[in-house]
Amino acid sequence: MKLNWNDEWLFTKDSALVSNNFAVLNVAKWDKVTLPHTWNAEDGQDGGNDYYRGTCFYAKEISKNDFDENDLVFLEINGANSSSEVF
Repeated sequence: MKLNWNDEWLFTKDSALVSNNFAVLNVAKWDKVTLPHTWNAEDGQDGGNDYYRGTCFYAKEISKNDFDENDLVFLEINGANSSSEVF
């Protein structure tokens, strides 16, 4: 069975909103996005060569209660650019 989890992701460029404990994120100020998503949709097209090149963060809570105990689950990420870390 394939599930599409592209809806209802959270996104921020602000590292101050991200703690080292990913189980406790301050997501109240994060933006809600649907994947695929690009954070350079506007500044990457304005001709100013000033588009954001820093680290960005995406978050989505997926409960293991959504699956049967014996399910083997894979998360396929097709759109990560230069590098990524998944927690």
